[in-house]
Amino acid sequence: MSTHNKYYYADGQTLSPELLRQEGPTIDVAIEAPEALADALRKQGKSLSPQKGKALIDTGASSSVVDESVIKALQVNAIGKRTVYSVGSEVEEMDTYPAKFSFPGSTLPQLDFSSVTASPYLQKQGLIALIGRDILQYGTLIYHGNGHFTLVLDPNQKVERGVIVYKENSAPAPSAEISNRDNKAQKGMDW
Repeated sequence: MSTHNKYYYADGQTLSPELLRQEGPTIDVAIEAPEALADALRKQGKSLSPQKGKALIDTGASSSVVDESVIKALQVNAIGKRTVYSVGSEVEEMDTYPAKFSFPGSTLPQLDFSSVTASPYLQKQGLIALIGRDILQYGTLIYHGNGHFTLVLDPNQKVERGVIVYKENSAPAPSAEISNRDNKAQKGMDW
């Protein structure tokens, strides 16, 4: 099991439940094209660099989401569509893309998605991604009321609904079977 703790301090010494409440449980994330796709893009002469920023851990999101500005910077093409339902907005069809998440400064495993939804709404909130229940199903999130949270992920879980969890440098190539299963399983899901 890989564990990540984040502490919110008001003055550098005192834990602040208020800061955790205001910001929410966030984690540094780097998003890039999955290895097999990145190799193909490099062979085409494209320069690739991970997009880094903050991700909000969102237990209300059934699927993880990436800001569409990140997807554009990654130069990856849409591979499908997903129906998205969210609080206070209309039902929308949004494009899905392959993506890989890693968590700089933590021991959490990398996550390779056969399909992740792109949204135009995250950057306005200072985020580049939402970590949804498609990731949280592989671990435990403890939201401590005293100003910190703990996220534990098991890198040895089996593949479910298109998410492949693996340790650094041991990633299998994305599978078309997983991608097809993911598109069917996610149809009509919310985030």
